[in-house]
Amino acid sequence: MEIKIEFHVREIRQERGLSTRQLADLSGVSKSNISALENGEIMPTVYTVCCLAVALGVELAALI
Repeated sequence: MEIKIEFHVREIRQERGLSTRQLADLSGVSKSNISALENGEIMPTVYTVCCLAVALGVELAALI
């Protein structure tokens, strides 16, 4: 089973009106990692997904 985290991160980030730079600043995850994640180029660690969920103000389950 493949999980499409990248779609949910981009979708929620855009709903919140955040740029990748702003999300990077809020989450502590680099802008390049966020971009690579959103483009499906990398699979994030659980820690990274948790940081993004907190920064986006959503439950972890909302991203997966």
